[in-house]
Amino acid sequence: LAALRHDGAADLAATALSGDAKQRLGLAEVAAARVGDSDCRGWCESRLVVQFDDEDDDVRRAAASCFRDLPDVALEAYGDLIAAFCDSRAFSETSFWLLHALEESRRRLPGTTCLVCRRLLECVSDEEGNSRTGRFGDTYTVSKLIFRTYQQHADDEWTKPALDLIDLLCLEGVAGAGAELERFER
Repeated sequence: LAALRHDGAADLAATALSGDAKQRLGLAEVAAARVGDSDCRGWCESRLVVQFDDEDDDVRRAAASCFRDLPDVALEAYGDLIAAFCDSRAFSETSFWLLHALEESRRRLPGTTCLVCRRLLECVSDEEGNSRTGRFGDTYTVSKLIFRTYQQHADDEWTKPALDLIDLLCLEGVAGAGAELERFER
């Protein structure tokens, strides 16, 4: 926390990032809690990107919680962080907070929502048949998010990826896709 406010404490953060699991966990908790603060955002994002792939489960979980503290911000500004999260070990383990932030956002969704939805569908497919995972229920959220993303990005670089995902959802009969298509066509 001191590294966020005092230039002279930067070495403490570097030591924590390469320290033991408890030190890395503390750093992840600070970065996750402060990523929404514009004064700290760059510093926090650079640490979180590393910690999304940390060797410790608790560190990855703490880093992934960063999306919990972004309740009513323009998530488009966090596109790079979202993309990095999608490519990390943490995503397949702990995507709840990101999905929740996207679903609850009252603002325009970032185009990177397409990456999130594709990656989540891959996770569901990889885990198919494992009834202990709660991911299958997330497909309803994916259906809502991808149609919303398509509507909000109808004429930009995210149009085609969104349409491709809509096609995939409908072809695969993913939960909620038909209802979302009907609602969209009205």
